[in-house]
Amino acid sequence: MLQLNYSSNLNDLVGLDAGVKYQVEHSRPSFGAYQGFHHVEMWVCNAYQAALYYSTHMGFKPIAYKGLETGDRNYASHVLRGGQVTLVLTSPLNPGETEINQFLTQHGDAVYDVAFTVQNAQATYDYAIAHGAKSVSPPKVLEDERGQVTVAKVHAFGSTVHSFVERKDYQGAFLPGYSTQHLLQNYLL
Repeated sequence: MLQLNYSSNLNDLVGLDAGVKYQVEHSRPSFGAYQGFHHVEMWVCNAYQAALYYSTHMGFKPIAYKGLETGDRNYASHVLRGGQVTLVLTSPLNPGETEINQFLTQHGDAVYDVAFTVQNAQATYDYAIAHGAKSVSPPKVLEDERGQVTVAKVHAFGSTVHSFVERKDYQGAFLPGYSTQHLLQNYLL
């Protein structure tokens, strides 16, 4: 009988260097650690419908929301989690929002942002820019009553971007500006 030996040490599978293999040890940046994937954001035509689909058919659970009810007049974003995967499904609230509408016209519903949790967003951003990355948005601090998060963005390829998210001691379910209180009226939890 074939027996497979699985590591009982979770850090062998995930951890500070999850998915990162350095060919030359000196190529490892010295400024801070990559801590894992933070989220994947998809820009979609109908975020509510997409969130219901991922919840109903793929088992994702809603964890946060941002939209008109939370004070955002431009976008509706539904945040879902399934295991260690966090999806953000975002759609525009008005036809005058050109960036996301141009993206949707060109790509349809697609991944816009692959975000990473990092120890130091400023240093990670500076390192990426120094090594040829193009800036989308320099590091900025987002905060609410649950704490603060620093987020920076660089172009990855095509229309896709990478965000560097430094959470510090943020206590919210996702990011500042997102709410959990609007979930009950939108989903059968």
